Amino acid sequence: MFNKDYEVFRDEVDYKNNRWLFLNRVGKGLFDTTGYIDLENYVRIDPNDKKKGQVLWKLKYNEKPHFDMGQTLDDSESDGESNPYVSNMYNAYMQRLINQGDHRFYTMKWRTFSEAKLKSVKNPGGAYDVKIKAKGYCTREVTISYTTNENGTRQRNVNIKDEEVVTKISYKIKTPDGNTIDKFHIYPAGRTDLEWNCGAFKATLTGGWFSNNPHQIVSKPGIDPGFALLFAHVCVTEFAPDEIKKDLKPDWNLCPGYTNPHNGWS
Repeated sequence: MFNKDYEVFRDEVDYKNNRWLFLNRVGKGLFDTTGYIDLENYVRIDPNDKKKGQVLWKLKYNEKPHFDMGQTLDDSESDGESNPYVSNMYNAYMQRLINQGDHRFYTMKWRTFSEAKLKSVKNPGGAYDVKIKAKGYCTREVTISYTTNENGTRQRNVNIKDEEVVTKISYKIKTPDGNTIDKFHIYPAGRTDLEWNCGAFKATLTGGWFSNNPHQIVSKPGIDPGFALLFAHVCVTEFAPDEIKKDLKPDWNLCPGYTNPHNGWS
């Protein structure tokens, strides 16, 4: 498993000498689907753990969310088709649909819900509730080809190309007493630069997930910077497009008309 600890710096100028806070992925059981992150400063007060700072905020979140899949999903909220890129992509998928012959193309929708709990350690009170809803499409292109070996035996070859696309992610945060205080969404499909902007923070990522660029997070005035940072962190990492796609495992048996190509086609 990749290390999910992060250092937080006050400024990108001379940042190596401006360490501020530390996002510490704390222990979890092997089969535990809940992730835990502590936001710490660099004040060492525990003589039994000299690397442990003061914990300011705690976060727990669902690492393995459930996914709904199918040709259609009963949902009053749009899948993001109002976004021009998503609309064009969807129309292109519909034009390619074919489930017969040696070249077949399938598509179906998916959606997932997940949540996180965000709680202050220093200040009394309950936990803030972060809820996310993500939607998108998955596609499968299957091509059958035939070759003849040196013994004259004809061999059937199966080539499968899968793609998963996140079209929309909606975020919502509620106070400990259940009141929604902010909600926002992003349309990540077709973008390498992403931006999250809400009442607590503005975060950006340039160059895509495999670049060496760090996330830039700016807390908004009047907001506890620890709260803003941890809220932003879960949105731009654990509840971000690539992390969601890692958890997505399309079940093509739920797609009407789909036939497993390895079982042979009639």
